[in-house]
Amino acid sequence: MAGDKQITIQPQIQYRLIEELTQANNRLQAELDAHKKIEISLIEDKDKAQQAAKSKARFLANMSHEIRTPMNGIIGLTHLLLKTNISEKQQEYLKAIVTSSDTLTVIINDILDIAKMESGKVTIDNKEYNLRNTISSVLELFASRAMDKNLMLTSDIDETVPELVIGDAARLSQILFNLIGNGIKFTKKGEVNLTIRVLSRQKSKVELKFIVSDTGIGIGNSKLQYIFKAFAQARSNTSRKYGGTGLGLTIVKRLIELQGGAITVRSKPHEGSEFSFNLLFRLSKNTTNVNQRSQHDSRDNIDLKDVKVLLAEDNPVNQLVTKDLIIESGATVVVADNGIETIKAFEKEEFDIILMDCQMPVMDGYDTMRYVRNEMEEKKRSIPIIALTAQASAGEKEKCQDAGANDYLSKPYNPNELHDKMVILLKKATSPVKIKKIKLNGIHSKRLVKFDVMNEYLGGKKQLMKQIIVKLVEILPQYLKSMKLLVKNKDSDKIMALVHKIKPNIAMLGVDELSSLLHIIENKTSKSRDVSQEMKGVEVLLKKVVKELKVRSSAK
Repeated sequence: MAGDKQITIQPQIQYRLIEELTQANNRLQAELDAHKKIEISLIEDKDKAQQAAKSKARFLANMSHEIRTPMNGIIGLTHLLLKTNISEKQQEYLKAIVTSSDTLTVIINDILDIAKMESGKVTIDNKEYNLRNTISSVLELFASRAMDKNLMLTSDIDETVPELVIGDAARLSQILFNLIGNGIKFTKKGEVNLTIRVLSRQKSKVELKFIVSDTGIGIGNSKLQYIFKAFAQARSNTSRKYGGTGLGLTIVKRLIELQGGAITVRSKPHEGSEFSFNLLFRLSKNTTNVNQRSQHDSRDNIDLKDVKVLLAEDNPVNQLVTKDLIIESGATVVVADNGIETIKAFEKEEFDIILMDCQMPVMDGYDTMRYVRNEMEEKKRSIPIIALTAQASAGEKEKCQDAGANDYLSKPYNPNELHDKMVILLKKATSPVKIKKIKLNGIHSKRLVKFDVMNEYLGGKKQLMKQIIVKLVEILPQYLKSMKLLVKNKDSDKIMALVHKIKPNIAMLGVDELSSLLHIIENKTSKSRDVSQEMKGVEVLLKKVVKELKVRSSAK
């Protein structure tokens, strides 16, 4: 067109522009690749950190179990020995064992607590409890220790301090245990005192101030800033002279802050120390006469002679300890080595309460509790259960309660604490037990048969799958009946032949738990070893499998 100008780019310029654009694109891609590598690296680092945290948690849980289990045996057996006819020198030795055991337990608990706090897994319970009784229990624990050092252990609790409050009794006890324990530890002469005052009171809340003071060695101003730091102690030789980890006050501070409180300290060398903290409590609406309740809760007035206890515990030492402690209280006891044995015993006999170890072979305590609550005959489902566990991981108490436990004891436990919990639950035996029936993960609550595995195994042939399910419903009970008889008669060759026959069917159904048990039976039978325990597990699982297959076969 007239007047239009046509712009022509020379070929060499065009090539140069294309080359520059290509180079720019390459640089941009290189930067994107670099950023992508950084992103991948960060994700990998994050995954590694999370995996390390999980590994640490698993390690702590395992170590907790491995340490607490023998500690429970040491403490329990020492308690029983002290009640036998022994010489004064033997009594002196045993008391030294008790002191050492208590010290070691505190150290173990401190290390595990600080690990849980660092991972943010410490929770605060809010339940009604008797504040004065809790404080009295803590003071009673230290009374003999104070007397041994010729110290006065005193308390000054204001009359307006309420009896019943809503909060975490265990955490308050832990705080006071650390502070009073430190007071006695670092005081050579004089006294340790606990003072409690009301700071403010509303219709439904009360704020209390707790003061723990002593006339001990005191702390210099330059050291005060370090005493709440983990693993720190006021003097470098403190641990060697007085023992401890330097974690106690760190834990105290964090527990108080978790409950919305604050702690302060005043101290002078050679004059003593004063630790004070405040906590806010909700007031209980319960108007039950507290004096009557306290009298009713007295351990001395309780007779357990007509009580029958079912103890589920696989560790021989803990069996011995707990069994003798129960007998000492006047009750009778039947011991079961695992969950299957527990179920069998409970089906045959009547019991008043079950003490359930959570870490047992064949079937663990969690699955056993779920079975009792969901599968036993109706009248037996509400039996009181105390879970006994050497695990100290976060959420362990909730895990036990979700499985059906009424209460929970962490090993090593004080024999009196076990007795008291039994008494409390036996009094409430008529109360209904609230069990979570949703999201259960145990053998008796989850589906055992993996029908998707079966479908894949059969190449997606639906009609064939239906026919096989009907056939299995017919033959598996026959296999079970035959196998029970063979195990009873200890016919090793025929047991192995039958197991060999059953295993492919179970593998097709994807029931890993049952496959594992059958594999164990096969191995033990080949060595002429008894498999009666494993057979009980097979019976429970096989019945559950048949039940699931029946449901599937009747479905449209």
